[in-house]
Amino acid sequence: MKKIVVCGKIHSTGMAILESRSDLEVVSILDTCSKSLIPEVYLADGIILRTQVFREPIIKKCLSLKIVSRHGVGFDTIDVQALTEKKIALTLVGDVNADTVAEHVFAMLLGISRKLINHDRSVRNQRWDVRNNLETFELRGRTFLVIGLGRIGMRVESLAKGFGMKTFVFDPYIDKTKAEYEQVAFVDSLEEGLSFADIVSLHVPGSKKPVMDAKAFSFLKPGSYLINTARGDLVDERALKSALDNGTLAGAGLDVFCDEPLISKHPFMDDERCLLTPHCAAMTAECAERMAVSCANNILNFFDKKLDM
Repeated sequence: MKKIVVCGKIHSTGMAILESRSDLEVVSILDTCSKSLIPEVYLADGIILRTQVFREPIIKKCLSLKIVSRHGVGFDTIDVQALTEKKIALTLVGDVNADTVAEHVFAMLLGISRKLINHDRSVRNQRWDVRNNLETFELRGRTFLVIGLGRIGMRVESLAKGFGMKTFVFDPYIDKTKAEYEQVAFVDSLEEGLSFADIVSLHVPGSKKPVMDAKAFSFLKPGSYLINTARGDLVDERALKSALDNGTLAGAGLDVFCDEPLISKHPFMDDERCLLTPHCAAMTAECAERMAVSCANNILNFFDKKLDM
């Protein structure tokens, strides 16, 4: 029997895939703080992780671990070097959430551009004449900068074109000569792209240094917008607040934050220029099921020696 520890709740379809195997002992842990993980994971053969931090101190205590299966596409919460040193495999769920996150980007953008929350509140408070303020704007014709052209970034860039937007991409790590990028307009530097973008959307992995820091915000033209559905540490939150207050940014759609969940006194809480969601861009019912199925199958395929390594 191999012990599989599921850290956090995953869709029942994924759990059913694991529990259908008589050769697996499946243990689910809902309390996923580091101290709660240790008693279960140190004898685990496989682990499914959602957003938990999984660093060297815990990894060193894992005596039997052979695979970590991420319920997602990022690995910035995981000590990859520590896994490598112990020859522990790490799998992700591929592109199963790309369309889902891309849709959320435009849900946020439409919410901001059409002031949906404010207008909903106005109707409920009998302020029908808010419609005459002409504070909303159209997306067609706007300049849209995608930072990071991975699976999600590609979907976002395509959707932006569908809205009639002028799209540009900054990503210094891809081979721009590949045929799949023939219709993509690249900028040579982040500063260049920021200087003429009306809307900026982040789609890169987590980083020790923010992509959008005070210097980056200084390149934006006044009245621009920022969407972040990637990682909270990509944005210097103090610099973002300053950019809102000095008019560089007219608004921001934020699904991720440096520290989650947000505390009640966080400066974004009372700022109506920010549209906030609880790190849920990929959390539709359909996508949650796809991610659960994918990460469960990664576990089975690994032990069945069917996983391409």
